[in-house]
Amino acid sequence: MSILVATMNVNQPELTNNLVEQVSKNTEVEHEIMVLENGATEPSSYSTHTTEQNCFFGGGLNLIFDYYLNQTDHDWLMVLNNDLIIHGDNFLSIMLSEAEENDMCQLSPAIINASVPQCFWKQMHMWMSGGTRSVEWIDFQAPMLRRDICDLIKVYPSELLYGWGNDVLTGIIARLQGLKTGVTDKCCIAHLNSQTLNKGIEDLEGKTLSSQEYCARAEQGMMSYMRLDPVRWEMFQSFRHDAANYNYRMPPLPYNTWERKYV
Repeated sequence: MSILVATMNVNQPELTNNLVEQVSKNTEVEHEIMVLENGATEPSSYSTHTTEQNCFFGGGLNLIFDYYLNQTDHDWLMVLNNDLIIHGDNFLSIMLSEAEENDMCQLSPAIINASVPQCFWKQMHMWMSGGTRSVEWIDFQAPMLRRDICDLIKVYPSELLYGWGNDVLTGIIARLQGLKTGVTDKCCIAHLNSQTLNKGIEDLEGKTLSSQEYCARAEQGMMSYMRLDPVRWEMFQSFRHDAANYNYRMPPLPYNTWERKYV
């Protein structure tokens, strides 16, 4: 098995360099590292791809998917936020082993924020299960995606340009195709949390967006897209409700629930 590990840099070269150097220690797994300079004026030391303008997280995902699907033959794709801290040189090997053993089309490590507030979506927390938990969707902080789910998606819709909703949509597509999604407590990473957003991001007209402005645009695009299809809208609301109220002891829904209801 081989994997493409991709990240995006927007004027945070120290964070991006640190992430690449952590991933590079995982020599047990055949891997390629992709660093997309997403409109960056302060590039990292490991740049592989460059865009003149910041195409935001959703647009960056589409560029990464295009390269992965059309110019590589890797079995897996992992997209890492550049403000993550990873320990150990067996991170990739454990992630791949857990994904293969549990037949997951997408898998995330458990996430701990380097702050008092933790991820709002509780399925992403470290639940000390000792294994891999089946969940409905994974928050896209460090998703590892199998080629088949990437092939099903190919390109995320323009409404998700700002990067909100891509993760839930991927979970919806996986569920409708009978594919499994998980979070593994065998790997845990630290997230420094919204470092790029806190520094400020320019929109396509060159206006610097505050965190509140960026989030408002991201939410508007996500909600408008999800509402276009009634099945998608219902699943979207259900998935987010379940994630906000997730408890490890709560039994997972059977994978054919939505097929029985809507097919």
